[in-house]
Formats: sequence, structure tokens, C-alpha cells
Amino acid sequence: RVIGRQVRVAEVYEEYLEEVGVDDDLSVKLAVSAAQIRDQHGHDLVRASKLYSRALAFNPGVQSVADALEDVLIRKRDSEELRTFYRGQVDAANSDTRRVAMLHKLGKVTENELREHASAIRVYQEILEVSGGDEPAIRELDRLLTEAGRYTDLAEHINYQEGMR
Repeated sequence: RVIGRQVRVAEVYEEYLEEVGVDDDLSVKLAVSAAQIRDQHGHDLVRASKLYSRALAFNPGVQSVADALEDVLIRKRDSEELRTFYRGQVDAANSDTRRVAMLHKLGKVTENELREHASAIRVYQEILEVSGGDEPAIRELDRLLTEAGRYTDLAEHINYQEGMR
């Protein structure tokens, strides 16, 4: 019965947000509250992810909302949506450290879940553009280029790395 009331609160918040949109701090708080209720009490990951996404669209730099949305998307197992999320976080990152961390996650999803090795190669190259000495990115790029038989690209990559030393 309590859960029913909480889900009803989420419905009221959602109705309000449909009318006014998510365009100020109050509506962001309502969207996040509704998302939390949908996630924790209604176990509705689809609605929760939509609500978190709306809140994040208004203010992409809110780390707690980004973390909550990432968690929901991982549990939802929607790799395409997760890729879009990580790309958005890369674009919204306010530091190279955050950008590189999101790119690593993007690379893993692109390779391991979406099986798009050429795209994963581009992600790891992007990491090295931001942080040339990133050892995990260097290793992943070496491995992916070797597995793809892209030996010319691998040679260029190795030469570039030698030039960085």
C-alpha cells in the first residue's frame, strides 16, 4: 500500500513535468525524485531512465544524476542507450580526467557489448588524443589493431608511442 502511494507520487510528478517540462531546478528535483521512486519502488527502469535523462539534459554536469542514470542503464542492459549516455558524458565533461574515464567506459561498451571493434578503435584513439600516455588505452588499441589485422595503423600507433617517450 505504501509502495502504491509512492508510485502515485511519481505519477503526479510525471504529469506535472509533462505539462511544464524540465527547465528549472525545481523540475529537475521532481524528475529525479520520480525517477528514484520508479527505480526503487516501482522497479520501472524504462521510466526511471527517461526521467533521469530529462533531468540530465537540463544540467549535464550534475554528477549524482549522471551516476544514477548510468546505474539504471547498466541494469536495464541497453547497450545502445549506454553508449549514447557515455558519449554525452564525454561531451559534457569538465575535466580531462572525467573525459578519459567516460571514454574508457564507452570503449568497453562499444567493443564488448555492441561488438563494434572499428568504433572501439576510434574511442581508444580519442583517449590518446586527450591523454597520450594512457597505458590502458595504449594496450587496448594495440590489441584491437592487432586483432583487426590493421598492421599499418598498428605501426603508426607504435611509432607515435615511441615518439612520446
